[in-house]
Amino acid sequence: MKLANGWTRIVPTFTASILALLFYSSAAIGASANIVAAPNSDGTVVVTATGYFASCTDSNGVTTNSGSISATLDNTVFLCSARGSDSATCTTARDKAGLHGTHTFTAVASDCQGTNTNSQSLTLDNTPVINITGPADGAIIKGNTVMLSGSFTFQPVMSPPYGSWGVYVDGGAVTTANCRGSIRLGF
Repeated sequence: MKLANGWTRIVPTFTASILALLFYSSAAIGASANIVAAPNSDGTVVVTATGYFASCTDSNGVTTNSGSISATLDNTVFLCSARGSDSATCTTARDKAGLHGTHTFTAVASDCQGTNTNSQSLTLDNTPVINITGPADGAIIKGNTVMLSGSFTFQPVMSPPYGSWGVYVDGGAVTTANCRGSIRLGF
């Protein structure tokens, strides 16, 4: 375009097509899934799965944006599910006691445009802390009486038994018990 002062003005004609492309691209994104699995100090692992859903228009011109979200543990154990418009969230708490080791929590979101998954791995160590204070390491024991002392602390879990302990001599149990929390022992 030639201006009156002799200068040429360049008019960008591609702006509308870029905006239309960006708008079309964002509208074409289907369901998305998010999952968070977090251990708490009370012995639970709280799992929250959230799905976000796209809009679709059917052949009758009706637009919907509904979908579903579900969560599983190690791809086999169902945890929770929910349905909603725009988004949906499901939350559950699991007992940490049965989850020693590494586990995979997976969220699956589905809507009119497809399915999307998201996973999180979580490693839980439920090993109790043991501190034997007597007899001293390497002590030579004389006679047939031994005074054993020390403490142990179990990791928090939701349901009993919270842990068990035992004293064994030459492979045979001297004493055992189920208990919770920290224990000091001396006998």
